[in-house]
Amino acid sequence: MILQHVGPDRRAVRSCSARPAVAPYQNIVCYMWRHLPRLYPLLGLCGGYAIVMIFSPVRHALGDGFRCIRRYKRIWITFALLGFGYFLFQFVTFTPIETGPILI
Repeated sequence: MILQHVGPDRRAVRSCSARPAVAPYQNIVCYMWRHLPRLYPLLGLCGGYAIVMIFSPVRHALGDGFRCIRRYKRIWITFALLGFGYFLFQFVTFTPIETGPILI
């Protein structure tokens, strides 16, 4: 449990307990425990992606698609041009340009 106590210089100090650390690894465990909630979204994303890729039959189709893109360069260029066209459309449609000199 993380408690807040007053240190020797009369400022509030956060620690795992109100008494000084007994074991040298206690401060590391306390630090990791405090910052663990920041890792939950990343762990969930990676874990969910791994579960989907391991247990889904889509994995074989995605592998075939990547193999096809690696083998035939024109397909890769087609996807790149379509992606750039989509970016250009989104940029032109949703970017508020008030005056001309902004683009210059």
